[in-house]
Amino acid sequence: MATFLEICNTVKIHQVLDEAIRLSLFPFFLAGPAKAWLNSFLENSLTNWDDVVAKFVRKYFPQSKVNKGKQEILAFQQDMNEFLGQAWDRFKGMLRKTLIHGFDQPTQLTLFLAGLKSQSKLMLDALTGGSIKWKTLKEAYELIENMAANDNEAYTERAYSQKKGILELQSQDALLAQNKIMTQQLETFMMKLSQLSQELQNTSITQIQQVQSCELCGGNHTNRQSRLTWKL
Repeated sequence: MATFLEICNTVKIHQVLDEAIRLSLFPFFLAGPAKAWLNSFLENSLTNWDDVVAKFVRKYFPQSKVNKGKQEILAFQQDMNEFLGQAWDRFKGMLRKTLIHGFDQPTQLTLFLAGLKSQSKLMLDALTGGSIKWKTLKEAYELIENMAANDNEAYTERAYSQKKGILELQSQDALLAQNKIMTQQLETFMMKLSQLSQELQNTSITQIQQVQSCELCGGNHTNRQSRLTWKL
């Protein structure tokens, strides 16, 4: 509804009342069941804008739903890991969700400030050079909006940097894992090569010993063994 009124305020027709403009544009703002609900009224039966609003609110914003939304707004608290910009966006979302909450702007500001963490309150007071409560309503809202915008931008950049850092870390881990696998494969290959070399060496010695014969008697032993036998 708030968005609809903002749009209507941008439309000005000479000698046409704002109420008539709202009544004419309202059907284009609705869709689905809400559009069918509006068409269920007799033609030209809705000629007063306040009457249309009252009927629309009774249909789609029953008192139980309004009371629940008001309680959520009253109980607003900034989460421990929530930036001020995120808290401000969430609080405004609560207000939009319950259009007829009944809280005027000064009360809304008071509820929001009361639900902030002490650190966020100190930051706002530091920017004002004293206390944000000393500012006018317009100045306070502008200060919060500017700080929230900067906060959201910083949060987006930080999230991007963290994501980039995670990707870089994952790449480094993958490279280290690959190097470790290659090192293990190289060590295994060198071990097998060493075993093969030792086996070949042992085989060569055995073969040499098998073919070696005595030059003195032709036996399958060394010359020294024959000399020792003759001496005995």
